Amino acid sequence: MTNCFIQLLRALRHSGLALTFSMLAALTHAAPNKVALLVGVGQYPDPENRLQGPANDVEALRQVLVQRWGYAPANVQVLVDQAATRKEILQALQGLMQRTQADDEVLVYFSGHGTSALDPALGLPLPHGSGAFIPIDAQLGSPNVLNQLIVGRTDLRPVFDQLDKGGRKVWFVSDSCYSGQQVRSFTSEGLPSRMVPLRQAAAQSLMTDVRQRFQQNLQQNQDWPYRNVVFLAAGAEGEAAKDIPAGYVSKFPTVDGKAHGAMTDALLRVLNGQLPVDANGDGVASLHEVHQAVATFMAQRAYGHTPQRLPSVRDDAHATGQRALLSGAAVVGVPSVVVRRPFGVAVHAGITEDVVRRILAIPDVSVTDAASPAMLRLALSRDQRSFQLATQGGDLVSSASRDDVGRLLGTVQQMAWVERMDAMAIQSRRAVLPAEIAPAALGGNFRIGDMLHFVVRPDRDAFVLLLNVDSVGKVSVLYPYFPQELAAIPAGTARAIPGDRPNERIQVQEPLGMDVQLLFAFDQMPAEMARWVKRTDIAPGDPSLLELERMVQSNKGLLSYARTELRVEAK
Repeated sequence: MTNCFIQLLRALRHSGLALTFSMLAALTHAAPNKVALLVGVGQYPDPENRLQGPANDVEALRQVLVQRWGYAPANVQVLVDQAATRKEILQALQGLMQRTQADDEVLVYFSGHGTSALDPALGLPLPHGSGAFIPIDAQLGSPNVLNQLIVGRTDLRPVFDQLDKGGRKVWFVSDSCYSGQQVRSFTSEGLPSRMVPLRQAAAQSLMTDVRQRFQQNLQQNQDWPYRNVVFLAAGAEGEAAKDIPAGYVSKFPTVDGKAHGAMTDALLRVLNGQLPVDANGDGVASLHEVHQAVATFMAQRAYGHTPQRLPSVRDDAHATGQRALLSGAAVVGVPSVVVRRPFGVAVHAGITEDVVRRILAIPDVSVTDAASPAMLRLALSRDQRSFQLATQGGDLVSSASRDDVGRLLGTVQQMAWVERMDAMAIQSRRAVLPAEIAPAALGGNFRIGDMLHFVVRPDRDAFVLLLNVDSVGKVSVLYPYFPQELAAIPAGTARAIPGDRPNERIQVQEPLGMDVQLLFAFDQMPAEMARWVKRTDIAPGDPSLLELERMVQSNKGLLSYARTELRVEAK
């Protein structure tokens, strides 16, 4: 019995009243209520700022909540376009306390444009780390625009504090550039961004100053302030969320053929049961699993932004990430046989037939034309002096001079191996391994000289193996690097790798491009694992990589797994 229920019993007994068995059952077994507030703004006054996705996002989410997740239609409040004024949004947020009680599930969803103090074109005194959602009636050219936004720390934090202390279970989803900084300049095939710069002229000095202040603040301990609130955002601090308008649905097919936000499209697939999410087979979808499923799908599409979860793996002291986000076990998607995606390289103009033939000689790799979807895209740089290998969304994977075709081929060969290992690990895992690159707020986007580390939190005592595949295709073991690191990490413990003290962090260095990390947490230490301590710079095609494949296959059902990506940019 809960404390409040014990107090109720005492009060009733004191008054001389008796409770029947049926009344007791009703009190003790009443199902929690499910309440949602869905906000979408696409028809902004300025035609240049309009988005096609938000109205469809809200309607599709409303339908799936009612039809598959047991939400009563009356409990789903919708504010779209002209109804989504700042006043109406704030009133609806405040009304959540009156509409709910302890143990109720509360879903708050925002879809539309956002901005933050990290936007170099912003110049507004928003609190650090606090994004702002742009309601329909915000006048973006007004000197008073700050008071017309929905600001995370000043408008949302007090509401979530109330709900959290009142025992509500809150899931906040933001498909906007809620933390958008646009450090990354990639365009994802021209998809429109969900960020509106509030000043048109951006000074590079402001960008540099903001970045430095942000990095300093990231080193401070900023614990997640809630016990019952979780957050899923479309992108990290350095990224701009994308909208998929109707004209791009043929290139980026959406769940229902309509315009949507890129993250919302992935989330709808999870909620509809189309994407496998329940990796550990316990019948519920946790924050760990939903975030991994959404992130994996978005990485395959290469939109150029990475969904973020809060609390981070490091800050999840109350194991919030393992709890069910929504009740209703019957509707979660379960894993099936993993079908490996064809590893295609789209070749742009200027690539010679000899290079194409040499790429085709790599096992499991095909070549397509520039107009076709592909895992990687190969083109010449603007000055025609080097090869540029990038994801479909435009993230630079690697570059090589035109007389160093071997380096280019090595990267392609090793990226194909990564995809093979990834599919093998997903098929072999028994659970998602909570893992992230820290500081997590950067979403894996770092510059030369930045400091980072990794964080894992295994659900069982586990022996962790962390592999890094760099942008030239070489494999290195980042952990265990010393024999003493072969010890098991205790279940539920957030372990920093190599460590979170300043002298233990990894300094980001050249080459520029993308590194991929494969993280395995074995329930029992494989006999071969000791041989991998301090193994570095393993070349593409090295026969020893087959041992890693066998180690994963022989531990099927005895490991958890995660994959991360690290993008390195110039200062």
